[in-house]
Amino acid sequence: EITYGDWSSDVCSSDLLRPDEFEVIEDGIKRPIDSVQFRPSDGQPGLFAIFLDEYHTASGPEAEAVRRVFVDFVMQRLSASDRVLVVKPLDSLTRIQPLTDRGLIRDAIESFEGRKGEYTPRTAFERNYIATDPARIELTRAQISTSALQALATEMGAIQGGRKSLLAVSEGFRRPVRRRGEGALPLVETVINAANRSGAAIYAVDPRALTADTGTLTGPEVETLKSL
Repeated sequence: EITYGDWSSDVCSSDLLRPDEFEVIEDGIKRPIDSVQFRPSDGQPGLFAIFLDEYHTASGPEAEAVRRVFVDFVMQRLSASDRVLVVKPLDSLTRIQPLTDRGLIRDAIESFEGRKGEYTPRTAFERNYIATDPARIELTRAQISTSALQALATEMGAIQGGRKSLLAVSEGFRRPVRRRGEGALPLVETVINAANRSGAAIYAVDPRALTADTGTLTGPEVETLKSL
């Protein structure tokens, strides 16, 4: 059985979602779902983790749309008690704490810059540990982003509170390939498993779907933000 919840005022019946609208994957195996049950919010503050994948988001209109839409989401749609984590691929989670100060959250989002296809190193880590060949850079970036998502999903489990949502903002990337002699690489499945253990729902948001005018934004990614 799956228990799910939503703060939206129009959710009032467990009949809104059916077992065939959920998917549970455990250790790479799809598990059967017999039933689902709706559980209303218990009134606790929500936790929203916004993962801004600068490595896989283009600069220009895409990055600008991310800044605009997510600032609006945080300032207009979250309650004052909701907590927010804003994380980028190379951020250290030990230095990041959930924020309720909307000004600080806005500043963190507005500092986001897309770097897709732009390979100039900006940090000592990138200069020392990331190859200069674009193909190898893309492979390493995919590994970094996947690892960061997994670490973020795991960290959310240690934070007490109500509903937990992980918003992964990225244009997507190729699945990391494990090479001979390398240790186990993080995969999308490991991110999902970590989120399941932490009780967090994952929402994927493609910045390319956000590039319309603010007043006419449409598409599943925008509707996802509106429904949270």
